[in-house]
Amino acid sequence: MTEDGDLGALAGRYETDNGRRGRHALVLLLLGLVVTPVSVILVLPAYGNSLVGDDVLPSVLLGCGGGLLLMGAWQGVLFLTRAGEAFELYEHGLVQVYGGKRRVARWDDVTGITDNGKDTALARALGGNVNVQVKLAQGRGVVITGLTEDAEHLALAVRRAVEDGARPTPA
Repeated sequence: MTEDGDLGALAGRYETDNGRRGRHALVLLLLGLVVTPVSVILVLPAYGNSLVGDDVLPSVLLGCGGGLLLMGAWQGVLFLTRAGEAFELYEHGLVQVYGGKRRVARWDDVTGITDNGKDTALARALGGNVNVQVKLAQGRGVVITGLTEDAEHLALAVRRAVEDGARPTPA
């Protein structure tokens, strides 16, 4: 991450739907709050039984409940800390803006791009259909998710700028 410097002309601005992230957090937390106690009620008698194998379903439910709580908490933290998140695509770099902060990634500072997106119905619903991690030589990288408007276009423009040298141009 570098200082703003001369990034050239602004080629596009992409807003992140933070309200959607907040709704995800709420749903995940509520589901976790329902599944976890129910699974604990099922786990206690199953673990008290000496038979092997009858505790699998309650154990899986307990794990799912804990996972739902953790994911809900993580999305909640992101919802609270990433208000107003947007990505600004420039000719010579990308800027992530949120919470009064600006994280600048010049194309020359990018060391790699990893796409962990999954094209499934659940991933699309939760914004995981696009999950592009832009790794930088120094500092934390930038992550573009499907919660950002036109995330596929933004991710493709970043990949072209870094890998092919095709710099974004103003529209």
